[in-house]
Amino acid sequence: MTNVIHGAAFRSLECLTSNAPAGVSLASQAALTMPIHVVEQGDHLSSIAERAGFHDFHTIWDHPENAELKALRKNPHVLLPGDRVFIPDKEVRTELRPTDASHKFRLKKEVLKLRVMLQKVDGEPIPDTMAGLLIDGTASREPISAGMLDKAIARTARNGKLELTDDQIAIGIGDLDPVEEKSGQLARLLNLGYYRRALDPVDEDEWKSAVEEFQCDHELTPVTGECDGATQAKLLEVHGC
Repeated sequence: MTNVIHGAAFRSLECLTSNAPAGVSLASQAALTMPIHVVEQGDHLSSIAERAGFHDFHTIWDHPENAELKALRKNPHVLLPGDRVFIPDKEVRTELRPTDASHKFRLKKEVLKLRVMLQKVDGEPIPDTMAGLLIDGTASREPISAGMLDKAIARTARNGKLELTDDQIAIGIGDLDPVEEKSGQLARLLNLGYYRRALDPVDEDEWKSAVEEFQCDHELTPVTGECDGATQAKLLEVHGC
């Protein structure tokens, strides 16, 4: 199973314990004791699952208690700080085997991949090459093929840096916000080369100019400089996540 981060500090599970006042229903008391993780910058479902002891993030993501969040965010690896993720209890699985033989059990564990597309100014992929990659202090040399870096990483990996012959690119793993948020729009426009200023504070004139340039390049009309729904959808498509 492969999951992709294009782009984790973990907070202890927030257990809302209840000393419920009289008159509070059992259902309400149960809701107050549900283990909830409040997303912080850099969190994504794979990192949350790893730290909570789940080998497959789908156990968390597909739980009915997370249906509303799943419908809102779509991509489990692009969350917004403040999102609330329900962490279910682990289930005990029992396997019956005879005692007079040896048995092998294989544990299926998801693989998390970092994928970065590197393009020239004209949008064409850079030539095939080798690049230095630093992930949480561990260095390696990785191939860039057809402009793509494709590297399996630890599910709790947080910081990266890609070193090319003439450039260094910092990578905040899990830092990309949803495209509906201005912070997510800015980050995508920055990654695509449209926004060329610091993200904090935002240069509002540069921001509007970046949106206008993106709208022109992708024939979005009218060109307004406003990142409306159609622009967000195209930005998501072009950026890849």
